[in-house]
Amino acid sequence: MSTFRVFCLIVLASVGSLAHAGVMLDMNAGGTDLTALEVGDSFTVTVDLSGLTGELASLGGTIDVTSLLTVDPTSLTAEAIVPDPTDLVFGVFANEVDAQFLASSGPNITSNGEFYSFELTASAVGSGTIAYVPFTVFAEDENFTPIFDITTNTLDFTVSAGGNVVPDLPRWQRSRC
Repeated sequence: MSTFRVFCLIVLASVGSLAHAGVMLDMNAGGTDLTALEVGDSFTVTVDLSGLTGELASLGGTIDVTSLLTVDPTSLTAEAIVPDPTDLVFGVFANEVDAQFLASSGPNITSNGEFYSFELTASAVGSGTIAYVPFTVFAEDENFTPIFDITTNTLDFTVSAGGNVVPDLPRWQRSRC
């Protein structure tokens, strides 16, 4: 057997099971029309896991929500597939939401479904995209073998001033107290 074939077999063996191919972290905003947001509108983003055929000992990633939206840090919530909520660690940094599940004190994730959720509020006029930050998504199976085939999606949105913004008065109309 050639050295190249041995190398290929070692690489394939180290990648782990292909049973986890197609794992997806799917963000959704429920029934909220993200193309018609107004400043001050709030909505919940839920991250769902699908395509799981085994178990996950770790799963996570960082989502960029842009400077047009504000994250409510008290709204970060572990959802149904997280067996022990203390194993899910959240962080909010500037315009990013980070969630990391590490099965340290409890069991692994064993099913598809809702992973976590958080609330956003439209805080400025403009358009943007809610997306995972490149190279931050990770997962490991029950044997702590990295899973490289993780698909994510994006959410596009538009925020207008709408009726929720008090217009700035011309200087001559301002109070002179």
